[in-house]
Amino acid sequence: MSGIIGGSVYAILAFIGFDAAAPLAEETWDARRNVGRAVVLSCLIIGLFYVLTTYVSTVCFGAGRYGGFYLAGGGNPWNLIATAVWGGGWIALFIALLNSNAACSNGGGSAATRGQWALGRIRVLPAFFGRTHPRFGSPYIAVLIHLHRGPWC
Repeated sequence: MSGIIGGSVYAILAFIGFDAAAPLAEETWDARRNVGRAVVLSCLIIGLFYVLTTYVSTVCFGAGRYGGFYLAGGGNPWNLIATAVWGGGWIALFIALLNSNAACSNGGGSAATRGQWALGRIRVLPAFFGRTHPRFGSPYIAVLIHLHRGPWC
């Protein structure tokens, strides 16, 4: 049962974020078509990615020893696999991890700013949060407040 619970946690975390395209519908060209496609394609692409990485890790590490996979390489099994298979390819893995970290930070900042902007538009937060820049149309007040990390962020 512990394996099922652990697998469920990873399965849920693997697909969190697929719905991130939905809040952008009001700014999307042909939202009825494109937002639905983005949500479905993101699920398919990440599903294929996880099938591929599970296959690679099973083949490289071995199905009989997969229970200890998370301990391999001093707790960094993906670096161990990248080094064993690619040699210096671990650098590509490291760059991909840095890129993912930056993308997640950017996504979190965008979501926080967008939430503040939406709450300002409906007057849950003060109305100035809902202001947009006259030239660029961006929620510049929410961006500035988020960048300065006020107590409301």
